[in-house]
Amino acid sequence: MYNTWPRQVTETLDLPVPRIGSIDKYSKLIVTGVGGSGIVGSYLGNLPYEYRFTLPVIPVKDIEIPIGLLDQSTLVLAVSYSGNTPETLGSVKKALKHGATVKGVTSGGELVRLLGGGNIVKIPPGYPPRASLPYLFIAAVKALVEWGVASISKDILTNLPRAMDASKAKVLEEARKVSKAVSSHACSSLFKGPIIVGCRKYYPLALRARQELAENSKMVSIAEEVPDAGHNLIVGYNVTGEDRLTLVLNVNEEPCSTILNSYLEAYKLRYLPVNIPGDNMIEKLLMGSWIFGLASVYLANERGLDPTDISPIKEYRNRLTGKLG
Repeated sequence: MYNTWPRQVTETLDLPVPRIGSIDKYSKLIVTGVGGSGIVGSYLGNLPYEYRFTLPVIPVKDIEIPIGLLDQSTLVLAVSYSGNTPETLGSVKKALKHGATVKGVTSGGELVRLLGGGNIVKIPPGYPPRASLPYLFIAAVKALVEWGVASISKDILTNLPRAMDASKAKVLEEARKVSKAVSSHACSSLFKGPIIVGCRKYYPLALRARQELAENSKMVSIAEEVPDAGHNLIVGYNVTGEDRLTLVLNVNEEPCSTILNSYLEAYKLRYLPVNIPGDNMIEKLLMGSWIFGLASVYLANERGLDPTDISPIKEYRNRLTGKLG
């Protein structure tokens, strides 16, 4: 499911991006999407930690965008791999109704009909949404750069496939390490996953890890962020002494390292650092996602589970679509 990621980046860099006119007429960017597509909004929302943005980025993972955010100065980027995600379609319809400018990243579906092909970054179909993250994420980043929303060097994007190829051995090593550790610390039930802790800048990566372990490995994990967890949750964990492995996102940069180290020195549970390779934030988000994607498949295979089986998600979506009409 994840072996094509460097190629996905290369292909995405050549995709055309729809135009939005002058960036000066916009006051905000809303990125709407849910699930494996929705994590793109979380990633984009945190990129201003490292890159200069001309507009605030507001991720929305809901069937509607808050009405107070919608007007003619609102730019919306809808991300849906299938193009048929009911929550994303609902957000798009509401945004269009209130005069927002809406563009999309998708492989097809109803989203193309709603927006028109000229308003879409069209990515290749045929992948599970969670396995198409490079298509979705890099297409969105490329769009933001071309629109003048994000000041990100072209070299950062063009060097990505080479950086991923160069780091593949490290990614595989960390993925196997994570899989082995989670497997050995999991309880007899298949469902109890790890606690995943990251600093605020990389907290969306902890959310992505939680998603991957849920969909592929069928495990319920917990995602936490520091410094906030050091002001509340650490008490609960230390007092209850829960026998649960903690995975720590080690991105090897400040102030993340200092905050995480201080937290871990006061933390009483067992933990394992997950070393995330990369020379910049975009590389680290992709490499970390790659690690947890692979690790979750390794875990599923080890436990005799089918990582592609997401029947509860399909049932939920069918029921929601039926109710929405």
